This record gives sequence, C-alpha cells and structure tokens, in this order.
Amino acid sequence: MSARCSYRLLTGAVLLAMAATSSANDHQLTLEQVQRKDGLELGASPAQATMTVPLSGIPNAEQAERWLDQMPVVRQAQEAIQASRHSGAAIAASPHEWTVTAQGQRRNYRDAAERRSNEWNLQLERPFRINGKAGLDSKLGSIESEIALAKYGESRHEAALVLAGAWTDTLVAQGNLKVMREQLAFSESMHAAVSKRKRAGDASQMELNLAEADVVDMQRQVNLAELTLRKAEATLKSQFPEAQPNLDLVKQDGIPSWTEPAWRTRAISESDELKLAQAELTKAKLTADRVQADRVPDPTFGVYTGSEARRSERVYGVTMSIPLSGTYREQKMLQALKEVDVAQAEFDKRNQQLQIKLTQRWLDGSGARSRSAIITKNASLATENARMMQRAYTLGEVDFQASLLAKKQALDASRQALETRMDVFRSTLEQAIDAHWIWGLDQD
Repeated sequence: MSARCSYRLLTGAVLLAMAATSSANDHQLTLEQVQRKDGLELGASPAQATMTVPLSGIPNAEQAERWLDQMPVVRQAQEAIQASRHSGAAIAASPHEWTVTAQGQRRNYRDAAERRSNEWNLQLERPFRINGKAGLDSKLGSIESEIALAKYGESRHEAALVLAGAWTDTLVAQGNLKVMREQLAFSESMHAAVSKRKRAGDASQMELNLAEADVVDMQRQVNLAELTLRKAEATLKSQFPEAQPNLDLVKQDGIPSWTEPAWRTRAISESDELKLAQAELTKAKLTADRVQADRVPDPTFGVYTGSEARRSERVYGVTMSIPLSGTYREQKMLQALKEVDVAQAEFDKRNQQLQIKLTQRWLDGSGARSRSAIITKNASLATENARMMQRAYTLGEVDFQASLLAKKQALDASRQALETRMDVFRSTLEQAIDAHWIWGLDQD
C-alpha cells in the first residue's frame, strides 16, 4: 500500500467517523424536540377552566408558592431536575468515546550494520451506535427529565397537602379554644347564679358544689385546648414560619362550583403521581427497545499508522471489530420486556389507588356539607336552649341538673358544629389542591 493511498484512506476513515457522530447528534436533537412535544400532550388537561374556590382565610397564591418552594422535599426535587438534565444528556451522548493507543518498541538485528530499530505505532478508534440506538438513547435521555419534573410536581402537591393539613389543624384548634372559653364563661355565669340562689336560701350546697366542679372541668378543658393550639401552631410554623392562620377570616363556606365528574377529570389529568407512573412506563418500554436493539452489537472502527524497520517502512491501516452476540444479550432483552409488564402493573395500581382516593375525598366533602347545615342549626338551638334553661333555673322553674344537662348538650353541639364546618373547609381545600386550582400547582 503506497503512502499517498494510505494517507487518503486514513483521512477518509476519520471524516467518516466525524460525520457519523454529527449525524447522530442531529438525530438526537430532533427526537428531543418530539419528546418534549409528547410531554406537553401528556400533561395537557381536558378541564382547563378556572374554578372559583369558595374558601376564605387561606394563604394567597404568592405566599403559598413561596412557602412550598422553601420546603426541603421541594428543593430536593428541584435539584433532581438539574441532575436529570445532565443524566439525560449523558445517556443521549452514549458512553462511546474516542480511544488513542500509542505503542513503542525497539527491534534488535543480529546481522545488520545498525543493530537497533526504534519503532512506534499509533491507533485511533471508537465504537459507533447502529440499529437506531442513537435515537432510542435520545428518547431515554428526554424521559429522565420528564420523570424528574413529575417528581417535582408530586413533591409540591404533597407539600400543599401538608400546608393545608397543618393550616386547618391550627384553625380547628383556634375554634375549639374559642368554644371552650365561651363555655367556661357560661359555666362561671351559672356558678354565679347558683351562688346567688344559695345566699337566698333557694339552692343547696350540693348544687353549688356541682357548679364549682363544672367550672373547674371547663378550666381544665380550656387549658387542654390551649395546649392543643400551641402544638398545632408549632407544627405549622416549624414548616411554614410565616404562616398566620386566623379563624375569624374564615367565612361560612359555600358550595364548590365544580361537579364531581369535572373535578375528577381535572384531578386525574393533573395527577403528578399518575404522570410519574406513565413516564416510568414509557422509560421501561424505551429501555426494552434499547436492549432489543443492542442484540446487534456496536462495531468499533479505527485507523492506525506506524513506523518500522529503522523508519524505512511507514504503515497505515484501518481496523474494525464487532462483538458476537450471545446468551447474555438475549437474557437482558427478556428481562427488559418483563420489566415493561412490571411498570404497566405499577401504573394500573397507582391509577386504581388514585380513583379510590378521589372517591373517598368527594364522599367526605359531600357528606360533611350535607350534615353541616343540620348540625349548625342544632348547635344554635342547643345554645339558645342552654341560655333559656339557665334563666329558668335563676327563676326557680327548673332544677340545676336540668340546666347543667342543657349546658353540656350545648357544648357537644358546638364542638360538632365546629368539626363539621372545618371538615367542609378541609375537604374543599384538598379537592382544590388535587385539581391544581390554587397555589400555582397547575404550573408544575
């Protein structure tokens, strides 16, 4: 082989390798664009209409978004997005790299005037992806970002539920303390009435003792309610230091402006958990396609040159090596196909769990709303009845036991009214979060 011909062959092989690499990169960019388009279609919601959330006394969107972004679990998911982009780029680029091999040797001649010959050999080689592997790697790289984005959305959704739960628990504790203090004031007024009648000789010592015991019991319940409120506030502020819930800002809750079918459709389409399962299923399918394509091994092409025989001979050449596919690649392909079935089963499981959770969420909310009006009316009647019984006792028309019983019934009814009202508040807030109608959750 002449030196000029060998040089042309060497140059042509290098240009061919560079062109193949450039073509693979162009193909990856196109596939990444298509994958991003598919991701938008996957995340599109069929129920995009903005709903009016009938809730007052909740954090506004700016506050809530800032608080959610400060939570460690959300920050962790944000950093994972950046890591996934690097991971995806690495997958799309593939681990194939150029390898340079340099070799030097000294050859000794026995029957020559110049006994030593310093010789060298230089080789450049690289594996190249074939059988559509570059395109599949590009898709696999893109799906890594989709998975990270779905995890980020799910972390913000879960953080929003944590905020809603801690916020509502604090409001419940505030309401319970308010009820206890009102009942304590009522008990003290009853004690004053019994004391007045005792001084007039119209009440017995036993009635006075019962009134004092009732006041002490209410003081105990007030202390317990104060402790519960401090715990609820500590839990809330440990995660959201700027949170300032105020029960006085919570107005009478209205009926949600959404129907169950519309809300369910929206919640399913916005479910980051379901998007994550779908992305993992897509990844499993792409991985199976990639492993199946890998049954055709990637060839390695190379060029080399060298100097031999006291620099009197110059060597140029090309190399090609191809691994022979065997049982290992076949078993890996079968494993990948089974992992697709596993991912499909996981998707079906999460979808079923989501359907159950949404059904329970709707039933809890509708049940609380249906009994709210009845219980609120009952509490109002019980409170009025307790006042009338106290007045009747003051006038000597009923005994103290009847008045005390009416007071306890009023306390129980007030507690139930508060619990039901806050159940409506909690369920409506959680439904709005599930549908991503508040706090910027629809932008995840």
